[in-house]
Amino acid sequence: MTVHTETTDHRVRPLISGSRFVHYLMLIILLSSGSVASVTAQQASQAEQMRELREELAVITDLGLLLGFILRMDQEEPDLALRSSQVSQLRSITDEIAATERLEPQTARKMLDTIEEEVLTPEQLLHTDKLFITREETRVPGSGSSGGSTVSPAQDDGSSAGGSAAAYAAGEPYNPLTDHSRQVGETFRKLRERLQD
Repeated sequence: MTVHTETTDHRVRPLISGSRFVHYLMLIILLSSGSVASVTAQQASQAEQMRELREELAVITDLGLLLGFILRMDQEEPDLALRSSQVSQLRSITDEIAATERLEPQTARKMLDTIEEEVLTPEQLLHTDKLFITREETRVPGSGSSGGSTVSPAQDDGSSAGGSAAAYAAGEPYNPLTDHSRQVGETFRKLRERLQD
């Protein structure tokens, strides 16, 4: 007797057909690229915010520069040396700076205005302005100061506890003028010594 056996097709059907697989693959790619674009946009926004913050904090650097130039002027220009009344006024301002853990841009701006409008004579102000101009003309971009008094805002990469823009943004103490590891802090210290004489 002949036994007839039936063969069964054991081929496994794919879970996803060819066209549907392509569809799912494209969907995954689109979602992934969207996530990457979102992260990139967020990083660009954060970088822009940090750039704007550094520009805002630049007035504190300018205050440090001015104080450094005043010390230099007092030491190098006998005709423009500080008078006793000016020493007293600057001592009051520098004492306030030294006692401030978090120096705000608005406070630095007021101090700058006070020094320029109420403390320095027109001749002294003109001399410090010339020092500012000379510094800008001789400074190599990104190299910091050439006038021997402070660090460029471009160098503020968050590595210094006293002068980190990231620290300021996080609400932490921020006063680069009292950070003796920076040249601006060392110059500020020397000026305070001079004002105590």
